[in-house]
Amino acid sequence: MRSRNVPCGRAVSGSGGGREAGFTLLEMLVVLVIVGLLIGLVLTRGPLRSDAMTFSDGRLRVVSALQAARRDAVLQGHDVMMQVDVPSRTVSVMDGGHVRVEPLVTPVGLSSDQSVERITEHFSADGTADGMPIVLRYGRFRARITLSPMTGRVMVQNYGG
Repeated sequence: MRSRNVPCGRAVSGSGGGREAGFTLLEMLVVLVIVGLLIGLVLTRGPLRSDAMTFSDGRLRVVSALQAARRDAVLQGHDVMMQVDVPSRTVSVMDGGHVRVEPLVTPVGLSSDQSVERITEHFSADGTADGMPIVLRYGRFRARITLSPMTGRVMVQNYGG
């Protein structure tokens, strides 16, 4: 009798009377259990996030809100005021007669150089701005966000971390 090689590495009799090539039920169950355990480990850990990523995301949310308020002032041709309510973690944007309140969804801590509950930023239609610096904190990471009075540009100074 002649033997031939099969992909799984087992020899099969040429006359068809021996074992057929393939995986046993036990082998398949072992593989499924291992895959299930790996998936369970990944899902129980949750999303992999670092303090640096969380801080960067929070900083980006605050900077984006400031840039959007400045853009609205310039494009609409009237002053826009933005207020950050520190205790309730909300951002209020007042442009003309409209007030838009949005939650600031980030675990990053917010404050100002002074101990105030509301941080107010004012953007003029000509692009200038004034307001208080916003200080962000998360873990060992810190940033101070200020506005350029002449250009209204949002500037971020990172320190710590």
